[in-house]
Amino acid sequence: MKLAPKLAREKVPNEKSSQVERKLLGHTGTSVGDETAYTMSLEHDPVSYNDAITHPDAKFWKRVMAEELEEFVKKELFMKVGKPKDHCVVGCKWIFKHKLGPDGQVEHYKARLVAQGFSQVEGINYNKTYAPVTHHGTIRTLLALATRHQWHIHQMDAKAAFLNGDLSEEIYMKAPLGSDTRDGFVWRLNHALYGLKQASREWYKKVRIELESLGFTWSMSNHGVFIKNNNGMLIIVAVYVDDFLIFSSKLNTIQHTKSELSSCFDMKDLGDAKWILQIEVTQSDD
Repeated sequence: MKLAPKLAREKVPNEKSSQVERKLLGHTGTSVGDETAYTMSLEHDPVSYNDAITHPDAKFWKRVMAEELEEFVKKELFMKVGKPKDHCVVGCKWIFKHKLGPDGQVEHYKARLVAQGFSQVEGINYNKTYAPVTHHGTIRTLLALATRHQWHIHQMDAKAAFLNGDLSEEIYMKAPLGSDTRDGFVWRLNHALYGLKQASREWYKKVRIELESLGFTWSMSNHGVFIKNNNGMLIIVAVYVDDFLIFSSKLNTIQHTKSELSSCFDMKDLGDAKWILQIEVTQSDD
């Protein structure tokens, strides 16, 4: 296995328009469908919702906003309730980002709704915020061990990871621009959302619960690493926010672990690990 630094890039998603998307687009006929963005009309990303919907590439920004809202509905992220009089209501903001390919063409549009966690009050709508991740040094050590012992390394990505975290606090948030929430109503959050101070901690707690239910134990030296000894077969899962690295000497063991993880979360299987924290990984049988 050879290691070398290299820049990574993403591929543009190829998904059809939905009812939410058509609502954002303001029509019910022709959809964006399988269109792919090839050019960037302006040099900057939109800085606000209004900027996005009046942008020359508005149809792409509207599409990814629709996809984000659909994911919230799928995850049962919120309930629409009347604005409470005795609770703080957290604001929210759309964040837009495009990624360019090596030839300067747009490969990927991303819209993410984030809560404005700066308005949260400690002790009222959040408490602890710390969330462990696998340290860079630990990942390098695991890569060295994999090289020495000829382990396979596979990688998975948890989709919309923070939305899996459960909230113990009662949190209300202003409805985002582009949603169909009526005036006087807000969202009561059932699950964590990007931007909330406790979001990463709640996601880690969920990961730990699920991995422990699968027979893993967390490492005392690094709580982002989980280890399982299955009849003498060692399996290691290293978690870095929403990235999962799976190490084992047997490929079928890794495949079984990936199947178990996919039953817990909505996972994207990236196959053989190729890109880990600015490290390119090449695996071979030599």
